[in-house]
Amino acid sequence: MVMEMTNEWINQPLQITQKLFEKSHSSSTISSADDPWNVKKSFEEAFGDNWTQIPLLSQASSGKLSNGSLVRVRAMIQDTFDPEFFLESVYASNDQGHKCLCTSKYRDGLDVQDDYELDETSQKFGERYPLLCVSPPGLNSWADENVTPPTPITTGNKRRAPEEPSDMEDSIDLQRPRVQEHSENILAGNSDPSVYPIQKGKASLSPPCLVRVYDASSDSFKLNHTFEFVGILHYSGPQEEAQMDVDDFETVIPGQSAMPRLECIQYRRVDDRRLVEGSNAQMEVEQVRETRRLIIDWLASTLHGDKLAAEYVLLNLLSKIHHRAEALPLGSLSLNVKYAPQSTFTAAPLSHVISQIVTRDVLLNLTVEHLNETTFVPKKDIDTNRLHAGVLQVSEGTIMVIDEGKLRAGQLTAHGTSNVTALGNMMTWQRVEYDFQYQRIPFPVDVPAITLSHGNSLIKAMISVSVREEETPTVSPTPDQLHMMRRYIAHCRYLNMDIDEATSAVMQNTFVHARKTDSEVRQDTLHLWLTLARLQCKSFGESQLSEERWNYTLDVEKRRVARS
Repeated sequence: MVMEMTNEWINQPLQITQKLFEKSHSSSTISSADDPWNVKKSFEEAFGDNWTQIPLLSQASSGKLSNGSLVRVRAMIQDTFDPEFFLESVYASNDQGHKCLCTSKYRDGLDVQDDYELDETSQKFGERYPLLCVSPPGLNSWADENVTPPTPITTGNKRRAPEEPSDMEDSIDLQRPRVQEHSENILAGNSDPSVYPIQKGKASLSPPCLVRVYDASSDSFKLNHTFEFVGILHYSGPQEEAQMDVDDFETVIPGQSAMPRLECIQYRRVDDRRLVEGSNAQMEVEQVRETRRLIIDWLASTLHGDKLAAEYVLLNLLSKIHHRAEALPLGSLSLNVKYAPQSTFTAAPLSHVISQIVTRDVLLNLTVEHLNETTFVPKKDIDTNRLHAGVLQVSEGTIMVIDEGKLRAGQLTAHGTSNVTALGNMMTWQRVEYDFQYQRIPFPVDVPAITLSHGNSLIKAMISVSVREEETPTVSPTPDQLHMMRRYIAHCRYLNMDIDEATSAVMQNTFVHARKTDSEVRQDTLHLWLTLARLQCKSFGESQLSEERWNYTLDVEKRRVARS
C-alpha cells in the first residue's frame, strides 16, 4: 500500500493534490494553517523521512524528468523575491452547466478547459514565496555523490478523459510534456558568473531553480541557507516565454521561463550531517582520537610538516558560530597561516586535503588583478529585480582558503580596496554587506576562513600561526579512513559544549592571574581562550569542557604565541 502510494506521489502528484484540494472543500473538518489540504500529511505518510526515492533534479537527470512529476533539489537560496498571490480556489463552469473547482496551487498556472469560464466572484487568493535556488557554491563532488541517483521517470503524455460531472465539481488534469528536449537550455545559465561566480567541477552544474513555497512563513527562508526541497516540476522552455501569461499580482522574476520551477510540497534544512553518511552516529572515543591524529598528520603534510599549524587549521574547520553577542560572532575562528618571507608555498595542497574532508570549500587566489576585477560582494540590480552573486555569497559552513602567495606590489582600485574591506569584515565580524544600489545591507554569514601568506597577511585574522618546517609525515588515507574523517568533521562540528561551575572557576582564576603577570592579556584574550577551548573539546569529540582540556588548550596556545 505504501509503495503504491509512493509511486503515485512520484508520478502523479498533481492528481493527488487535486483530490486533496477537492476533499478539503467538501469536508467540514478544520485543517492546520500550515497544511490546509493535508498535502504534507499525505506526503509524510508516503515517504516519512526517506526522500532518496524521489528523483533528484540535477545535471544528470535534467533530461529524464517529466513536467508534473515529483522531484527534489538540494540547493542554496541565492535570492528571494516579494511574495506573490495565486488563485487558491475559483469556480469555473461551461455552457452545459458543468461546474468545477480550480486552483493554481502547486501548479505553474491555472489550468482551465477552453469552454469553461471563471466565476470571478468566487476567487480566493493565497500567498506563496518565490526563491531562486542554486547548487551550493564550492560543493565537493564526493558530497554530491552521497545523493542516491534518481530513477528515470517514464510517464508519457497521458491526459485523463473528462469525467462526468458530479453533484459537486469536475476534476481538471494537466498535460505533462517531456522535459528532455529542453535539457540543454536548463543548464545554459550555469556558466553565468552572476549565478555561479565560483565554478568548481561538476558539482556546480546543477541547474538554477525557481522554488515556490506555500503555507510557510517567509522568515523560514534566509539568503545562503541550504535546503532540500521536494515539489512538482514545471519547465516551459525559453521558446514559450512570449506565450507565458503573468498575472498582475505575480512577481516578475527575470529568466524564470528558462529555468526549472518547483512548486514546493515539503522542505527541510540541510547541513553537513545530511551530506555525510553516518555522521549522526556516535563515534567511540578511541575512534575520534585516532581520526583526529590522522587529519592533523594529513594537514601537516601540506604545511611543511608543522603539526601545530595543522592543529589550528583543524580547529578552524570545526568552528561554527553558536551565538552572536551584539556584533561579535561567538564560536568563529579565522586563521592566518604565516610562512617565512623566503619560503615557498602554495595553498593548492592544503586546499585539496580540506576538499577531501569537508562538504564545501572555496580557494581564492588573491592577486592585485583579481581584487580589482572580481565581484566579491553580491549586488542587486534594481531595474531587473535580480541579485547578482559575488564570490563571498556562499552557504553556511563553507571553508574559505585565501592564498596570498602570488600577491605582489600593485595599485588597488577603489573596487579592489572595497573587496579587501569586504574580506576583512567577513573574517572579523562574519558578515557581508550586499550592495543594494542605494544602500548596503549587512547579511550574517558563517564562513571559516584561512589565509596563507608570506609574513603578515593583507587581511586581519583572529589568530596567526607561524609555520615551522618539520619532518613531513606521509599520509595516504584508505577509503575507510577517508570516510571516517568526513564523519568526524560533520559530527564534531555540530557538538554542543557545557562548562560546569568548577571548570568555570578554574578559567576565571587563570585569567585573573594572567592579567596580573602579563599586561598584554585583555578581555578579548579570555574570549579567544574560551573559543579555542570549545573547539579543542569538539576536536576530541567532547561535549563537556574539563580542566584537563582547558589546560591543554592554554599549553597549545602558549606554543603558538611563542612563535610570534
